[in-house]
Amino acid sequence: MPTPRTSRPSTLTTRTLPLAVAAVLTLGLSACGGSTPAAQQPTDAVTPAAAPSAVDPAGSDATTDSGNGSDVVGRNFDLGTIDKLEDRDGVPVAVLDRFTANGVSDTDIAEHGLAIKPFTTPPFENLGRTLFRIPVSPDATFVYHHCVAPDQPVQSQSSDLHQMSSLGEPEDIVVVTLDEEGVMTHAENEPGC
Repeated sequence: MPTPRTSRPSTLTTRTLPLAVAAVLTLGLSACGGSTPAAQQPTDAVTPAAAPSAVDPAGSDATTDSGNGSDVVGRNFDLGTIDKLEDRDGVPVAVLDRFTANGVSDTDIAEHGLAIKPFTTPPFENLGRTLFRIPVSPDATFVYHHCVAPDQPVQSQSSDLHQMSSLGEPEDIVVVTLDEEGVMTHAENEPGC
């Protein structure tokens, strides 16, 4: 006596039926001169570039990439302390903790920079550990200013990126000059006495 079959449909029929229907529809449309409507034509996917954004102060990086990885594209200048240095494929990157100057808007600093002048009471305000990655040009120049006393002339000398990043208070505020791609081309510190 043969074993009764279950009511489950044949695997062969379940797998091939949808494929057969799709093939018949495709052939039918092609034979009639039909084509896929323009709205359904496949297109190349375009992913917009992420807008530059700050580095998360807790240490995890926000998604940033403006071609060269600069978070400050569109600014001519920036102001702050160099929190740390990184290396991105052989290119030094300064992580800047942005400050502003009392009575000067960040927009003005971004456009015009800030005059280098000695101070005794720091006229700067931290904007809340807002960190930005700034690639550094291999041709960048650095100037270290030192104030011995308010009534003495400021002493200035050529410097380098590592010295700028290791300055302590009150000399650690730097004015950074940027090119059109947001790359650091010059930096000098504000001399605190």
